Amino acid sequence: MNSGIKSAFLTVVAFSDEETVRACLKSLLGQEFDRTKYDLIFRVLINDKTRIPPDNLKSDFPDFQVAVAKHNIGYAGAIQNSWMDGRGEIIIVTNDDLTFRPGWLKGLLDPFDNPNVFATTCSIVNEGEPEEGANGSLNPIGIRIPDIFTDRSKVLFPSGAAFAFRRDEVEPVDASYFLYFEDVYLGLLARLRGLDIRMNPNSVADHKHRLSTSQMPLELLHYFQEKNRIANIFMLFSGLTLLKLTPYLIADLLIRIGQMVSFKRRPDAILRVWFYYLTHVGTILTRRFKIAKLRKIKDSELLPFMSGKLLPDGGKFVKALNKCFLWYARLVGLNFAEFMKK
Repeated sequence: MNSGIKSAFLTVVAFSDEETVRACLKSLLGQEFDRTKYDLIFRVLINDKTRIPPDNLKSDFPDFQVAVAKHNIGYAGAIQNSWMDGRGEIIIVTNDDLTFRPGWLKGLLDPFDNPNVFATTCSIVNEGEPEEGANGSLNPIGIRIPDIFTDRSKVLFPSGAAFAFRRDEVEPVDASYFLYFEDVYLGLLARLRGLDIRMNPNSVADHKHRLSTSQMPLELLHYFQEKNRIANIFMLFSGLTLLKLTPYLIADLLIRIGQMVSFKRRPDAILRVWFYYLTHVGTILTRRFKIAKLRKIKDSELLPFMSGKLLPDGGKFVKALNKCFLWYARLVGLNFAEFMKK
């Protein structure tokens, strides 16, 4: 191999069903990319061989290596598995419930021409929905707020549905995340290390939204959503920032209680998460310490990629509530994206 060519390792994480995986792989076969820059290895990692027979894929898709996990390692485990494999300078991970439009792969790789770009992502178009015209972000308690950045190359973190990142010495995500918010962890950790993340809107994938997660028990989904969201809050922000975020944290507690009472979230899942953190304070402190040693920037350089709104804008009450939280954030010096726009 030419020493000037980077190796890239693309893994499709297969969990949905055989028909869905086949559609995903077919859309990858004709993808173009700059072969003077990259040499690609394609792999399918089957997370449930009872649902997706590996021998069928081996015979019908010879360009793809087929690996089978001993048990369901989740999406976070698949990311870690790809990182530990050691075969790519650039690691690409995608879910199996996507099909990729022409130009997707080239568009995903192009931003790596900038040496400070650690991760890239693409425009994800959910089935039955139009492509977004502006990028959303998260607020500090992990609630998605739409239409924050009109510059579509600007993102807080790479979408876990399909993204790429550079291999380096720092483990991208803890496998215990299993699924949900592992992409947020990866993105925020990279940003705290002073690295950049970019989206290329010319790289587009169509997503059969929630197809793979529909295969799992609701209690388990709610457990990992809540557990990982809370982990990101208390592991990645500095102590001073957490103190300033007190009103957001109180509001978050009230929101979760309301969701349990109304059964929008499984009460057993939320209570299980709270019990976990009450009995694992040392785990969080240990992880905070490790992350603190990797930090190269302050939270003040991270917050401009986040929203200060408590909830997505809705009725008059929600809009008024968001104005109150933005006023408070400005007062205490939390420089969210809303204050950075020109």
